[in-house]
Amino acid sequence: LPLTLPSVQEGRVLFMESVAHNKLNQREQAMASLQKAIAADGSQPRYYSMLLTLQGANGMKGIDVPMLRQAMQRFPTSPELLLLTGLYNLETEEYNSVRQIAGRMDVVAPGSAESQLLRGHLHLVNFEFEEATQRFQGALEKGMDTPHVHHHLGKAQEKRGEFSLALKHYEQALGMDPDRPDLLYDLAQLRLNLGEVAQAALLGDRLLSLDAANARVHKLLADIARAKGEADAVRRHLAEFKRLSIEAQATRKVQ
Repeated sequence: LPLTLPSVQEGRVLFMESVAHNKLNQREQAMASLQKAIAADGSQPRYYSMLLTLQGANGMKGIDVPMLRQAMQRFPTSPELLLLTGLYNLETEEYNSVRQIAGRMDVVAPGSAESQLLRGHLHLVNFEFEEATQRFQGALEKGMDTPHVHHHLGKAQEKRGEFSLALKHYEQALGMDPDRPDLLYDLAQLRLNLGEVAQAALLGDRLLSLDAANARVHKLLADIARAKGEADAVRRHLAEFKRLSIEAQATRKVQ
């Protein structure tokens, strides 16, 4: 409708629009709506947290770090923003910082889904898979029914040898978000390890269309091709794995 709304209501409508886009797996449109919501009303921490969450759906290094820092300064007790900061620091392997954030979460949001999720990740990186499973399940029971939670609950269960449960949660995560490269990789690898080569190959094809510049994707595809007896494909993917690995090493040296 051609109406002019007060900024708070405009932000709310745009936020609701972003939720609808997200439900339809229209991530780019959802992020555009959230950016407009923040421009209309920057007083809502959940607008920031949802936008940053969508930016980090394929890896936390994809988030707008200055925005995250500014949001944390404005809303220092927001559980969602604390969680995002913790997840970002996990990906950059700043584990002491993550532990400090988990401690803050225990104060501002004790027992929350966000606290459970972050503690689950800390247990996962410490190879404490039973504790990680319990924490991720706790986040799920608290209402955090997201692809991220199902994916990492599946990872913890896979590490415990609970393959049927891991597959269940990987597939649930995939049903919610079919374009997550890290999830497709883990599911394809597990299918391959279980000898389900045809299913692994289908997942590998989807993964290649989303993340062709990732060296480990080509290593996985080479392993799948080897299991299928496709020697030419093995050589092709190993050559690409080597090329991308060399490029990545050169980039790290420059940085």
